[in-house]
Amino acid sequence: MIEKDTVRLLRECDAGVKMGIKSIEDVLGYVQSDSLEKYLTDCKDEHEKLGKEINELLDKYHDDGKEPNPIASGMSWLKTGVKLAFKESDGTIADLMTDGCNMGVKSLNKYLNQYKAADEISKDMANDAIATGDFSQTAAVYGKNSAFSEASEALTVLGYDKATVQSALKGIDPGIGDVSEIIKLALKKLAR
Repeated sequence: MIEKDTVRLLRECDAGVKMGIKSIEDVLGYVQSDSLEKYLTDCKDEHEKLGKEINELLDKYHDDGKEPNPIASGMSWLKTGVKLAFKESDGTIADLMTDGCNMGVKSLNKYLNQYKAADEISKDMANDAIATGDFSQTAAVYGKNSAFSEASEALTVLGYDKATVQSALKGIDPGIGDVSEIIKLALKKLAR
């Protein structure tokens, strides 16, 4: 039972990570902000690294993994195309990525609960995939408001690393459109 649940959980992780990579690839050509493009590229790299680790584990069980559901992939592609046709913006991309990540995290949590007999290594891998999906959610901060992108770039120029900047920008009202105000609020958080 352990081996069966382990393989099933790893297969679902494999499909989820592949779906994430494809979704990022679908929007990268439309990104306008350099910081959002870098953010999504880094996220794609994390997904690819995780996918390799998942496939190494699947190889131990002589399993080829799982492709994403073709209907889900098709619907994702269609939704992306339609939304970007109506409004090609970083905000639209951020919304699409956040929605996709939320669905992926929800699905992987469901499989983690469903395949309880899976070994600890595969459960850890599922949790890593879930954490990678949560990392992508913060893309909304960059896309919803170009002022956040500019503030992020300014804070990076000041010498703060990407993770620190993301942490500082989290929780700041996305309705703020003034770059200097966003930077002031972020610097206050960083000074704590």
